[in-house]
Amino acid sequence: MALADLNRSNDTPIATLKLAEITPKDWPTNPSPVGSLALANQNAAKPRYSSMTDWAGGAVGDDVNQATAAVTIARSGGGANEPDYTPRTQADRATQLGTTLAVDVARARGWIEPRQPYGPVPAAPVVASISPTTAPQASLPLMVTITGTGFSVWSQVYTGGMPTPEAKAVFVNATTMKVPIWAAAPGTVSIAVKDHNVLSNTDILFTVT
Repeated sequence: MALADLNRSNDTPIATLKLAEITPKDWPTNPSPVGSLALANQNAAKPRYSSMTDWAGGAVGDDVNQATAAVTIARSGGGANEPDYTPRTQADRATQLGTTLAVDVARARGWIEPRQPYGPVPAAPVVASISPTTAPQASLPLMVTITGTGFSVWSQVYTGGMPTPEAKAVFVNATTMKVPIWAAAPGTVSIAVKDHNVLSNTDILFTVT
């Protein structure tokens, strides 16, 4: 490599006072693009929302032992499902802690309506029959008529051992109530009525085919 002498003619020469020639570099004016480090699908590892099988929970009804939040469990990338949460309800949480929930005194219950005088405790409700007694799964939801005794405006219907939302069960008269049967797996669903904190017989079954 050629060296340029930096000594001046009138100075004492210094042998090492020289400058090496810089070889020009051919720098490209348009470098190759660098690939993006971002994921091609930003939602690949996140839960998806394409069908009802991607969800868990979402039950409506009594806030104590029925209503649950809706959570996504399936992943669009095909990975392992998100774990479901537990406990799901306030009642489950109380059981987990080994305690019981306090009774909600603000909730309307009992057999006495406003301005009605106190009297003897009425007999426990009895469910004698239901109509219809069976239906194919595809026909649900379906309204079922309950016939029995001891029903009141404060009566609550239990289906499958769980309280039906009060806004859904319909009090007709002291011997008739109506309740919708929602989506259920093939099998039997017990139907009972609870009034003044006393549950009726639970041997009346609705069959889903």
